[in-house]
Amino acid sequence: MALLFDSLLVDATVALISLITLLYFYFEHKFTYWKKRGVPFLKPLPIVGNFKDVLLQWRSPSHFFEDIYNEGRGKPLLGFYIFGRPSLLVRDPAIIKNVLIKDFNIFFDRHIECDAKTDPLGHLNLFVIKGQPWKHIRSKLTPIFTSGKMRNMFPLIVNCTVNLKDYLKGLSESSKSPVEVKETMSKFTTDVISSCAYGIEANSMKDPDAEFRHFGRNAFTFSFFRTFEMMVMFFFPSFVKLGKFKFFSNATTGFLRKIFWDVILTREMNYVKSNDLINLLIQLKNKGSIEDDSNDLKADDKIMEAKTKNNEFTGDTLVAQAAVFFTAGFETTATTLSFCLYDLALSPDIQTRLRQEILDVMSKNEEITYDIVQGMKYLDMVVSETLRKYTPFAFLERVCSKDYLEPVTGTVIEKGTTVYISLHGLHKDPEYFPEPERFDPERFSEDNKRSITPFTYLPFGEGPHNCIGSRFGLMSVKCCLTHILAEYEVSKCPETPFPLEYSNKSIVLASSGGIPLKFKRVVAP
Repeated sequence: MALLFDSLLVDATVALISLITLLYFYFEHKFTYWKKRGVPFLKPLPIVGNFKDVLLQWRSPSHFFEDIYNEGRGKPLLGFYIFGRPSLLVRDPAIIKNVLIKDFNIFFDRHIECDAKTDPLGHLNLFVIKGQPWKHIRSKLTPIFTSGKMRNMFPLIVNCTVNLKDYLKGLSESSKSPVEVKETMSKFTTDVISSCAYGIEANSMKDPDAEFRHFGRNAFTFSFFRTFEMMVMFFFPSFVKLGKFKFFSNATTGFLRKIFWDVILTREMNYVKSNDLINLLIQLKNKGSIEDDSNDLKADDKIMEAKTKNNEFTGDTLVAQAAVFFTAGFETTATTLSFCLYDLALSPDIQTRLRQEILDVMSKNEEITYDIVQGMKYLDMVVSETLRKYTPFAFLERVCSKDYLEPVTGTVIEKGTTVYISLHGLHKDPEYFPEPERFDPERFSEDNKRSITPFTYLPFGEGPHNCIGSRFGLMSVKCCLTHILAEYEVSKCPETPFPLEYSNKSIVLASSGGIPLKFKRVVAP
């Protein structure tokens, strides 16, 4: 038996060494791709290419692409490898414009993929769906986010800020401990999305175990497996079906389906109308389109009319749009609010100036409306600077659909190549934003905005694939800041981290720990 064991061990060792050798030379051949084409590239490691730090969860995707951007300083584009797959990072603003707008017909799909059978809500939502189905859904959903629709939803957000202020008041009266703003803002935005999207009061402020908060927290709690799952969907989509990886878990899919259809059934049975997303989706389900702002009241009166035959906006296609609005909306808005309050706490002069603008506006108006908030110039400057310094989703990706002669450099980008854009790289490039780590809202004053190089500030992307919910997200952030800072001074405390450390796992920019800040009442309500 010993001799047989030794023989098998030798055979296995030889086979393993042979396999590793074959893999090594296979990938070495793959790694000549950019060199043969005369494209500058990062030197890859054996087998994994340039993807080691993301694979081992040492670097988040956002910071990974920022690292590549910085490595390519002085170059319009830079090749790199995700294992053996050649990929391209674009740095030059002129090329970025071509990819996102001018030649969008060639770069119209994202690389991310979800399996239609095991993850229907992931597959059908606007962020993931591709080709003509994406174009059709996008055109139908765009009217949801007009300024008129935002005005209608604004009172719902104001109601959530009232609950937030009550929550902060209770904390300040019962304890002198700092407020953990990362969790607090997540509760607030969960309530905003559940109210505006589903017409439901989630009560996350009062009940930390509320269902909406529970499922939202699970979606963005990045365990080792969840991080790996998201990595596969974004970077190795051909393995999604094999591994049954999902954007929405079975439990989350079941919860969101049930909530969605329960609300719709109640509204259709009781002829209930409200200025929220689900009311507009009922229009889409029953009529096949959403009527424009000038006909809102008329449309509301007719949402229960006979359904359009062969209307594809039924079933999970509808649920998927509400689902991604919930998961994408609450986390990115909470992140923006948390980082904004953090930098305002570290910059008391900026906070004081912003508060003065808010109080001046409040003294001249009986109530704060959508248009009033939109008109606050310094508030807009502060939020714009927050989105520059802390872009929530800090990279864009597009797949080249056919061989493309890139006009700036003369590089041929072959069909199937994924092109990436690092928003953090752009937003923190001292060539475009001097002293990029300094929080300076003056960058976005009326005069200074004009001097920003086009396509170097893209917090919501650009072109037909830009963030459809950007107007809603900005409205939520500005409404929250207006009501909080009118009554509270936010300051750092001994527990406040400095400098911030970021999660190496999250697909959305996030701090690695909490962000405790001190809230002090300065103005009586």
